[in-house]
Amino acid sequence: KVIKTTMYFLPFGICSLMAVQFSNIGFAFFASVLKFILLIYSTALIIFLISTFVIYKKSGTSYANQFKHLGEAIMIAFGTRNSFATIPSIITGLHKGMGFNEDKVNLATPLGITLCRYGNVMIFSTGAVFAVQLYNSPMNLQTLFMIAFTAVMAGMATSGAPGMVARTMISMVLAPIGIPSEAIIVMLMALDPIIDPITTLINVYPNCAATCLIAAQDESKNFKYQRSAAEGKNQSPNLA
Repeated sequence: KVIKTTMYFLPFGICSLMAVQFSNIGFAFFASVLKFILLIYSTALIIFLISTFVIYKKSGTSYANQFKHLGEAIMIAFGTRNSFATIPSIITGLHKGMGFNEDKVNLATPLGITLCRYGNVMIFSTGAVFAVQLYNSPMNLQTLFMIAFTAVMAGMATSGAPGMVARTMISMVLAPIGIPSEAIIVMLMALDPIIDPITTLINVYPNCAATCLIAAQDESKNFKYQRSAAEGKNQSPNLA
């Protein structure tokens, strides 16, 4: 009850933090935030299309059939904003719908959803680039490499963390490059209802593509082994 009562004061605290940061940055920040949202959705669209193409190539099915079997996982990702809730639908779609090996799908899908947080990596990397430009810091190859590396590490660290808590881990990306993280954390928390659905989708769909790559590679190896074994049997001399 105490925590529930305290939560009523959270909007006032966030507004106070935003007021201090806006007084230092200026109201041009709002225009930059809109560009930031558009950048996130544009990046997410590119990642989604690449993942869709990978699944198309490895499954050998049409795009319509792909969305037929994985459409439920997409809707769950958008509706619940919970990556783990999509796991049963992904396993059903990839195994029963597209015919991938059940054991490989059952292993790769939960492991990927847990460890490979592509959506959070996307948020951290784009947010870090946005912060560098916002504070007029120099952008060079070393900075980009540091952002890419720490974004991946921070993304893995968000495994199992709620969305609001996960956003605060962008400080792991900004601290090594000397950028204050307070304003960016507040911005991400304020934008969470807008960006969290697409972040969850990007946590889910590239993992579907990764599972297809793993399952298809193993099936290809098994097929080649079976074919070579059959050829060797056919070429064996007949001693009768």
